[in-house]
Amino acid sequence: MRILVSFALVCVLATSCGGGSSGGACSSGASSLKTPGTLTFGVDESYPPFAFQDAQGNATGLEIDIGKAIAASMKLSFTANDRTTSVLVPLVLAHRFDVVASGFRDSPTLRKQACETTPYMGADLGLLVSGPSTIKGAGDLRGRRVAVLAGGRAASWTKDHMPDLGVRVYQAEDDVLAALRGGVVDVAVDDLVLARFAQKETDGALRVAGVIRTGESYVMATSNDNGGLNAKVDAALAKLQRDGTLAKIESKWLG
Repeated sequence: MRILVSFALVCVLATSCGGGSSGGACSSGASSLKTPGTLTFGVDESYPPFAFQDAQGNATGLEIDIGKAIAASMKLSFTANDRTTSVLVPLVLAHRFDVVASGFRDSPTLRKQACETTPYMGADLGLLVSGPSTIKGAGDLRGRRVAVLAGGRAASWTKDHMPDLGVRVYQAEDDVLAALRGGVVDVAVDDLVLARFAQKETDGALRVAGVIRTGESYVMATSNDNGGLNAKVDAALAKLQRDGTLAKIESKWLG
């Protein structure tokens, strides 16, 4: 199970890493690869649907497919490396990886530490229910038994916007879904990506009843002294957006 960490911890770790600078803004010109001809991708393979291991132990998932598509667009081979989320940014700053991804949201803290790519998908929240429900939006949450994931965006959103809600906090995504299936809670507020994946994996037994718009987006990151590479990744993402590849990958994993 993926360990959720704040970017405050990532920042502390990053200051002790060699390699890339920690000044914040992306450089404009440099473009280097860890291994010539290969896009070396760092991910946390314990975080479905973003990245996980299939039955044969191979890396798979939403961000793996996007990484492969980026590499193909750049005419590079692709390799994925599994690391815990907390060390991915420090390792990309140290040029151990070219690109890192783990459901990272665009944030001022991440932008100070590394080059962010352009967003590849919105990062709204979803309201996940089991069976018939009148819940359609955030206004319907009061008076309900609400589950959130500890350390997740839904936990911080409900604390900031609905502090009187009295949510039930679970330590793992599987526990959130089990509480919902078992009728222990009425609704789970979760990342919309996770909620849509749960809906797909349960053939609709769990379903997304509503969306909370956060205005946030998912991004990937490169070293902040490798802005030329970041620009090439951005160009690849723009092409994949235009030709429908990103939409096809999203549909494959999220329905």
